[in-house]
Amino acid sequence: MQIVGESDSSGAYSTSFEMVADTLLMINISNDALKGTDILSIPSYWRLVGREVNPPLEVGINTQYKIISKITILVDVDCMRDIELQNGEAKEANILINTDIFRKVNDFIDVNGQYYVSLIGNTLICLFGNDCKISRKYVNGQIEFLSDETDSLCGLVIGPLNESDEKKLISLTENLRSLS
Repeated sequence: MQIVGESDSSGAYSTSFEMVADTLLMINISNDALKGTDILSIPSYWRLVGREVNPPLEVGINTQYKIISKITILVDVDCMRDIELQNGEAKEANILINTDIFRKVNDFIDVNGQYYVSLIGNTLICLFGNDCKISRKYVNGQIEFLSDETDSLCGLVIGPLNESDEKKLISLTENLRSLS
């Protein structure tokens, strides 16, 4: 997904963490700025597939305003990794996404590949692939969108996590370790 610009809105995203099984956690990120508005609410989706068991990572994009409306991440044993987060220039802004890849509202673009998740302290990191070389971080409330040197969205950071969400992730990692 190509980042084509930015807006100055910040703090619009909220997160929810839900254990859907002992070894599966669903993370939903919603753009609260879209709630209660007349903005076309049916997004198109960029999906990162390549996982056989669970649904893909999904990024819903409002094609009219070029903003991310929601993200769904499923965390299980296949995507947990030790990740070392690189530094990059940080800027407080919301990102605008190139929507030319979508032909219509509620379109789906599937990209083959894996995503990886790691808990570092009270921060969750999700990278869209192995080779995310972070050049910029767009900070929006507790969400940081990560871009690489080609201005492609390559991951995100959620943090600081509240105690309840952090406990869910710790519980998940303990459950996954016990299966190993």
